[in-house]
Amino acid sequence: MKEDTIRKAAEKESIQQEKAEIDKIIALYNNAKTGNPHISNQENREIPFLIVGRQEDLNWCLSTVAQATSNPDVYRNRCNFNTSNDRQSGEYLNIEKWTIFKNKIWLIGAIEAGIDFYLTKKGGFKSLEDIFSITINRENQRYPVTVTCIELISLLSFGYEPTLLPDCSICLRRTLSRGDIDSFDTYEKCLDSQMNGVDGKVSEEKCLQFLKNRLQVLFKN
Repeated sequence: MKEDTIRKAAEKESIQQEKAEIDKIIALYNNAKTGNPHISNQENREIPFLIVGRQEDLNWCLSTVAQATSNPDVYRNRCNFNTSNDRQSGEYLNIEKWTIFKNKIWLIGAIEAGIDFYLTKKGGFKSLEDIFSITINRENQRYPVTVTCIELISLLSFGYEPTLLPDCSICLRRTLSRGDIDSFDTYEKCLDSQMNGVDGKVSEEKCLQFLKNRLQVLFKN
């Protein structure tokens, strides 16, 4: 998606947006596409990656890697995580005045670049079915679907597939080339078709059904 479409989407999101704020959104988008740090995986090849997950799970992940290198917990070999925002690239998003719009712009940039994602969950994942435990807000009827669920549906809609790794983490890698997302409206329509229920409200049932359908083959293997 070109910068002018990002600018128009930002202006549409809030008519009060200042130019400096819109420039930050464009920088966030560009930083998600380029300059990401690298790690070595089990095949000893370096890959760029980003991290998504609920805040409490991300906090656990970050606190774990800050402990001694002998710590046996999940993610111990992924250290020195950096912040991604409008000023720099990094593994996880941490931006002042966070909004769901900014989160989506960051995600779109990474999707266009085909960057790998890792899911976080305190204690790690025992199976792919554990994905569902981080997608629903059981205590919040107004917002029944987590931001992580939105991120997952976005990734699965644009060619990504999840793989459960031996260290109990889940990697999402783009296996299909879908090309650039030509506009924010295109992205939103794709997302809405998977998430919206009656009267435009987010449907927990529809979200879970979409995830189950996409992951069904993987569950059988």
